Amino acid sequence: MRKLLLLFIMSFCMVMQGIFANILYNNMHFSINQDQTLRFEGFNGDIFGSVVIPETVEHEGITYTVKVISSASFYCRSYFTSVSFPKSISTLDAETFNTCWALTKISIDKDNPTYCDIDGVVYNKDKTRIVGFPPNHEQTDFAIPNTVIEIDNYVFDGCKRIRSIRIGQSVKTINDRSFGNCENLERFEVAPGNPNFTTKDGALYDAPGKILYAYPRTITGHVTLPNQLTEIFPQAFLGCQITGVDLPESVSKIGYLAFYSCRQMVSITIPSQVESLKSRTLADCLKLKSITLGESVSALSPNLLYGCFKLEELILRSATPPTCKENIFGIPSGERFYNQTALKVPDQALDAYREHEFWGNFKSINNQTELSKPAVSDRIVSLTGNTVRIHSDQEQSMRVYDITGKKLYDGYDREYRLSSRGIYIVVVAGRSHKIAF
Repeated sequence: MRKLLLLFIMSFCMVMQGIFANILYNNMHFSINQDQTLRFEGFNGDIFGSVVIPETVEHEGITYTVKVISSASFYCRSYFTSVSFPKSISTLDAETFNTCWALTKISIDKDNPTYCDIDGVVYNKDKTRIVGFPPNHEQTDFAIPNTVIEIDNYVFDGCKRIRSIRIGQSVKTINDRSFGNCENLERFEVAPGNPNFTTKDGALYDAPGKILYAYPRTITGHVTLPNQLTEIFPQAFLGCQITGVDLPESVSKIGYLAFYSCRQMVSITIPSQVESLKSRTLADCLKLKSITLGESVSALSPNLLYGCFKLEELILRSATPPTCKENIFGIPSGERFYNQTALKVPDQALDAYREHEFWGNFKSINNQTELSKPAVSDRIVSLTGNTVRIHSDQEQSMRVYDITGKKLYDGYDREYRLSSRGIYIVVVAGRSHKIAF
């Protein structure tokens, strides 16, 4: 056993040495690519002030050219303020800089044929792609140039000073996680003449309003999203301060980390067309008490609800228990949730959940008759999810009151979305309807 352990440790060290670097030069680690050029891998210790990446490195009598910057080479390097890259660099991406909190400027040699910089921001040579934005850049209101067609992954991720971003008139493509973790972002704007994007309440959508790309992190309170929305982009609400969100039933796709670290959010209902939820989509929502998953949800990823320590109820509307290959709460926190969180399922599925290898771990699994059908259903009024609807051939007024008698709505719309759980009175055509959501 000791020999096996020693062999494992030796193998691990050899692998790590191969991964981390072959060459140490001026406290910088480099590895050798197959074409005998170098990849910059990182630093040997903390770095401060200005950093200059060399164009060539001498090692054992051989001169190597530095061509590639590893995406993890600057990870969590919080102290340096500027970095300069030589003309030889041909591979660089925005993820390289997203945890460099003090970085204010990125410079590219003017003779580099692949990249250039304008005021410390990195673009490809013809300025059709924005590639890197320093997290501590001095500009708080940034306008993407009108030459830019594509916004790369992670470009604005972690930019803590930026307050507004204006999408240039030529932008056609926004990649995943372009705007995550911008803690002071107040609004998006779209340049006149751009036919591909629009804004509403400061949030960024595609022009038809079907895809939500990003929601400003500083917006608070309960928000309602447009009825035509079908997709929520990865990290769209990451770190937002909202207390709740109304998702229309038209939503069918929710991206990775979409609601990660929404630490003020209390409850959320996932629409019925969503079939799966990716890892950490709702993780680190510290005040989340109630989650409702629609009837189409069939698969839940590991760590989906990691860190949701105040979760009191998990309502599943699917008659077939969703697949959970690993603990959705993370390990070792799962046991805590099995004891404190009440699982509520459709009547006909009660036995299936109790006998399931994962869901059967919950100490409280209760049937809920109203989950298998609308909570209210008659000729005039119905309740589906959190939406009250009027069914009538004639125009009818609708008044909605909470249990204290406070009027919440008075008008002629055929739908009204309830913002929180409770008992409500809906008055339509002189008839009162008591509903529970």
